[in-house]
Amino acid sequence: MSRLTAQINPSGVDPEELRRIPLFAALTPGQILDLSQMLRKRKYSSGDVIFHQGDEGESFYIIEGGSVRITQLSEDGRELTLIVLRDGDFFGDMSLLDGDPRSASAITAEDTEVLMLFRDDFMNFIIRYPPASLEILRVLSLRLRRMDEVLGEAIFQTAAVRLARRLMELMAIYGQAMDEGTLLNVVLTQTQLAEMVGLTRVTVNKELAQMEEMGVPKRIKRKIVILDEEHLKRLALVAA
Repeated sequence: MSRLTAQINPSGVDPEELRRIPLFAALTPGQILDLSQMLRKRKYSSGDVIFHQGDEGESFYIIEGGSVRITQLSEDGRELTLIVLRDGDFFGDMSLLDGDPRSASAITAEDTEVLMLFRDDFMNFIIRYPPASLEILRVLSLRLRRMDEVLGEAIFQTAAVRLARRLMELMAIYGQAMDEGTLLNVVLTQTQLAEMVGLTRVTVNKELAQMEEMGVPKRIKRKIVILDEEHLKRLALVAA
């Protein structure tokens, strides 16, 4: 099923749902109510393309349930996974600001439900509520800062540090406590993990194997269990 055949719910969104989304946490009840009338729900099946790289950028998405892979095509035509997003995460935000074509593709990693906001509605909202727009733009700027950090890591940090930091991020998002440690409850191939870190699959496999010898992670099929979080922090050069 493509993005054109996704199920669409034309009714308004429950305002209480928006209060649980960090992007809108600081909005007043009146602002939340108005915004809820602008958002629309869409449901996608696993593997659906929400939008392609190069598509016209006309809307913004918030994940209510499920997960979405953000990908880009390399110069040789390979699909690279930049990040996997889950509940409460948002994407397509650059199009709210510049209206330019999509710089990446969004593909569901499982059955997923999203809230969609059209750019014209967003513009009308921030004109009506300038203080609310400042808070939203603050959150969006944090996303841009994080992108700068990732680029900095790719230039200045070793492969081991970059991988350790990405595993910590995945643990914060997908971590599920187990008797022996923390399960990263997300299915990622080594190729996808390598793309997220900006390394080759061979390098990631080598670094993971070395970490396993230290007793830090353990691979179980296509998932990873973090056995020693403190050691992982040290590998990531993060204060324990």
